[in-house]
Amino acid sequence: MESLSNESYQNTLKESVSSLEADIETLKEVNQEVYDSIQEELKGANRVWEKARVALLSIESKKVELLRSMKSPPYDILGVLFAVLFLMAGDLPEDCIEVNEKKEPLGLSWKACQVMLKKFDFCREGMLNMKRLIDEEKISFEKTEPVREYLDTPWFHVPSLKMKSMPVSQLAEAVVNIIRYFDIIREIRLKIEKALGKEEAEEGNQGHEYQERED
Repeated sequence: MESLSNESYQNTLKESVSSLEADIETLKEVNQEVYDSIQEELKGANRVWEKARVALLSIESKKVELLRSMKSPPYDILGVLFAVLFLMAGDLPEDCIEVNEKKEPLGLSWKACQVMLKKFDFCREGMLNMKRLIDEEKISFEKTEPVREYLDTPWFHVPSLKMKSMPVSQLAEAVVNIIRYFDIIREIRLKIEKALGKEEAEEGNQGHEYQERED
């Protein structure tokens, strides 16, 4: 499978942004202050996503092949790849990542990682597509929980991983920033819902008061 071209990536980016913008534009009409605040947060979110995108597009296929040829990688390298398995399980073809009925990796092993790395172009494009899925609320918090467990370990440290495997460190950088992006967008959506909910409640109260005066 061919890697995502810059043009097709930009088209995907535009499509993903438009889904989130619908709610934001609605907010603009009812609460300018919250709208302005969210615009600043979106800029920060996009900077975070750009770090993930750059990390993914910087991974060299030759180095991925060298990684895949390892006989027994250390636990920190495996841990990063396991995090990727959890993140992408259910969003990639089963011949790339096998899953169980819960859409979780069927098994966590070096062999499962090698299968994923063999189809790394699928994996990379899938990770680049995470922005659209997050913006469209197609990724649940529960899906990110096992990934966060790996992120919380002391060895999930990008600078240290660079000394062992450049592609693994780049994958780690991408995973960290994808989760950060998820969290920022989640907070933005909560603020939008709160602001719109408050506005709707006030409008409902006003209507109720008007009805009472009419009576």
